[in-house]
Amino acid sequence: MINEFIKASSLIFMAEMGDKTQIIAMTFATQYMVGHVLSGVALGVLANHGIAIILGALIGYMITGDVVNLIAGALFIFFGWNALRIEESGEVASKVRLHPIWAVALAFFVGELGDKTQLTAMALSAESEIPAIVLAGTTAGMVATSGLGIFVGSRIGGKIPEIGLKIASSIVFLGFGMTKLFDAINYYLESSMAILAIFSIIVIVEVMLIRKAVATGREKPEKLGVKKAAEKLHQMTIRINEELDSVCLGEESCGTCAGAGCLLGYIRIILSNARRDRDYFVESDIHLEELLIRDYEKDRIEDALLLTLQELEDYGWTDEPEFIMTKVRESLEILVFERRIWNTKSLEAYAKEVLGIDYPLGKRLMHILQREAANEKKDN
Repeated sequence: MINEFIKASSLIFMAEMGDKTQIIAMTFATQYMVGHVLSGVALGVLANHGIAIILGALIGYMITGDVVNLIAGALFIFFGWNALRIEESGEVASKVRLHPIWAVALAFFVGELGDKTQLTAMALSAESEIPAIVLAGTTAGMVATSGLGIFVGSRIGGKIPEIGLKIASSIVFLGFGMTKLFDAINYYLESSMAILAIFSIIVIVEVMLIRKAVATGREKPEKLGVKKAAEKLHQMTIRINEELDSVCLGEESCGTCAGAGCLLGYIRIILSNARRDRDYFVESDIHLEELLIRDYEKDRIEDALLLTLQELEDYGWTDEPEFIMTKVRESLEILVFERRIWNTKSLEAYAKEVLGIDYPLGKRLMHILQREAANEKKDN
């Protein structure tokens, strides 16, 4: 009983490391309490895997143990190979207004439909004497990997290579699969050479897929960073929006809110829309200089600009015109300097231009650069 629980939970834990559901957990954790997120994960997975385990148990009663081992082994090997695929996470999070626990549960229930973890639960229950233990194990594994995902997203960031997690997950699945497959084909095949040939082919395919995954990761590193980038951008927009909330004068000071017609309002709206839609690129022909500008407190606007620049540097400096942080930076520049900064090749070049326009602010920016350089040196 304990062995079944450990087996089920460890397989699911490894399967979901670096998978789309982990980034969904990270993202929800930036909006809701961690307890609500983990409760929602547990409910969604219980419902999703419960369906799979009922089906798996029925299949287990209908076919012999050797056939179950053969099917389970083949599935586990397929999952191991499939774990090495490098692709962007699909967006599953629900936009329906629900209580946080139900919103997370719905997202995980939908996100796991037809996923490898649901099929893994089905395969495990087909050979289990107590399917409920499998359900408890798969749910525990999903909650654990989601919890780790939340911790990693908030504390460690991207220091754990995604490709490493995928390879580890693949090897774990392959190990279980080959064990099951050996038990099954050993019953049907008497030739040890035939068995050796089958397993040699499996290992060769695994090595080839690992090499391909590593090569693809080197050629297209942006795909390996999709999850990390999405989480960083989500939290970045929250921090900047909070800073801008302190800048807004409110209707008591400036009358009816102009919304997107006000430059500050425009920034806050595009940041809010980006979090809602998980889309961090803005296709807009709005002329920022033509939007309404209020008499904001200069120090707070400068603080918001410095925060934006520091967040951009931490994320990876870019001046891509349609990138949301570029729009935010340009808007704040107009509020601070009444024009845009044109030398945006790097933060250092940017800081030098600011020094010539506003020396005190330029010095503050140079201090940020020096601090970032010292932190990078310390990390290395």
